[in-house]
Amino acid sequence: MAFTEDAGSIIPLEEGVEMTRLYRDANLNENKGVFIGNDLLQQLTAPNTGATGIRFYFGMDGDNKLTLVLVGVNSEGRDLTSRVGNRGQLVPPCSDPTSPLCPE
Repeated sequence: MAFTEDAGSIIPLEEGVEMTRLYRDANLNENKGVFIGNDLLQQLTAPNTGATGIRFYFGMDGDNKLTLVLVGVNSEGRDLTSRVGNRGQLVPPCSDPTSPLCPE
């Protein structure tokens, strides 16, 4: 399997709305998302890292709340573990009340 910079795709809003609704309806966790700033994303994919993208692992924080662990990934699919990211802003409380992806 190739791990290239073009992995993933834009999906229709309706598909995203349905996916997030199904997650909320499953009541797996109070967290509905994690905001990660551009600075961290750019650090994980900086030209000198060899990353072709970012892998998002699901994890639990010290309060047993769902979170993400981010790591750059090279073209062979290997995690570039010299830089691992987290500490994003959990949703709630920082959600966008106007977004159909996460209505309050």
